[in-house]
Amino acid sequence: MKQKKSRHFNIFYKPNSLAEKEIDFITVALEKSFAVVIKKLSLPSNFPKIHYYLYPNNNSKFQVMGDMGNANARIKQFAVHGVYNKKIKIVGRHEIVHLLTNKWGKPPELLRQGLAEAMEEKWHKINHHQWVKNFSKNKKLIALKYLLDDKKFWRFNELVTYPESGSFVKYLIDCYGLKLFKRLYEKLHYDLSVKQKEKIIKKTTGKPVKELEKDWLNYVKIKT
Repeated sequence: MKQKKSRHFNIFYKPNSLAEKEIDFITVALEKSFAVVIKKLSLPSNFPKIHYYLYPNNNSKFQVMGDMGNANARIKQFAVHGVYNKKIKIVGRHEIVHLLTNKWGKPPELLRQGLAEAMEEKWHKINHHQWVKNFSKNKKLIALKYLLDDKKFWRFNELVTYPESGSFVKYLIDCYGLKLFKRLYEKLHYDLSVKQKEKIIKKTTGKPVKELEKDWLNYVKIKT
């Protein structure tokens, strides 16, 4: 693979690929994503360089990663593996967030994926809150008590869980502040029981999950 170095990234890509053709755009996009995440989450900027691997399609990524997904963050290697072609361009903030906030804690996916999505402006070109409004209208919205359970989280369609989680985390940060959210992120360990998680949420926010869920959905109505 060829390599392009920037201030915060070592970018790897295949010769004669679209990534090679658009490497200058990719470099600027990644540095912009990094800067936004650092600013929004009040993080230091002195992280090691992120190793960023780009593949022309999911099959070529699968041959290396054993995973058909569009993107993966690898914490131990401080690396991101993503697809880059005309339809899929993994140069956003989601995987970068996973790397830079790994030491915050090991929360349930509702918060982990939710935070990564909350740092993105949109999910599939539509605002996260708008997705939730649509899910609620079409009775596809998933109750938070189910999303607090990681096993159940992954049984649902990620086309629902990801934007829904992103909307919920946006609400938490907007209404309760980053400091409280970070405290929640640290305390809510993924392998706690749902009841234990609900107790921590109530103690941290001052509200039970059902009331918090109601407030969030009202907030979504205002925002959309």
